[in-house]
Amino acid sequence: MRFRASELGHIMADERSAVITPTQLKELNRLLEKISLTDLQAVRRDELIAKRDAPPVLSQGAKTYIQKKALHHKYGIEDTIESRYLDKGIICEDEAVQIYATVSGEHLIFKNEEHFNNDFVQGTPDLILEDRIVDIKCSWSLDSFPFFEDKLKTLYFYQVQAYMWLTDKSKAEVAYVLVNTPDHLFQQELEREKWKVKDTQGVLDLTAEMESDIYEELILKHNFDRIPFDKRVKRFYVEADQTIQWKIQEKVKLANEYFNEVIEAL
Repeated sequence: MRFRASELGHIMADERSAVITPTQLKELNRLLEKISLTDLQAVRRDELIAKRDAPPVLSQGAKTYIQKKALHHKYGIEDTIESRYLDKGIICEDEAVQIYATVSGEHLIFKNEEHFNNDFVQGTPDLILEDRIVDIKCSWSLDSFPFFEDKLKTLYFYQVQAYMWLTDKSKAEVAYVLVNTPDHLFQQELEREKWKVKDTQGVLDLTAEMESDIYEELILKHNFDRIPFDKRVKRFYVEADQTIQWKIQEKVKLANEYFNEVIEAL
């Protein structure tokens, strides 16, 4: 089974107890540099070597994710997903690409429609440029836009590593874009917020003033016309790492083995 690039982050984490930590690696290097060791130090050295050289294993979180995939595969059971986030991403994709193009200066760009795969992963990068691939993320609201973050989410890091592997590119970019939320999705969110306030305050109806306050607060989180285009795009840059790509292969192999075990047990 080929894993989608977008889901790799769910299986890539290592089980903490099975992986040597940077501190332990420093300790091991110090022991290896010693000319002679006590019996206890020799035992510790061997323990750390075994941990350093241990084969990769799936984390418990990865196993839980694969169990859910197996349930969906065999019985059609799937977690309920908040589809509004996905809906906005799909509906606003073209507009997000145009905003990105304006900010980046890459004016002649077109959404990629080609699907790529190899023996381990599959995916469809949003943009394939001459020197890099670009993945566009439509933020749901102002609250979810990474204004002050300087580190890319792990899930997206592995996603673009897979895209670079599939397209033979050495560079990638993840661009978060603020696009106004479509009116029908905004109205749904507005009704959801009204019901939350009613439930919190234990009332059946809201006053006109309360409804107005809810609207004014919410519209600021979903309409970004007041924000300059160059502030509506946050870009993260990633370089291809062959070590990471080899690790993806290892983890996908383990994930497939565990997936088959789960399927047989269901």
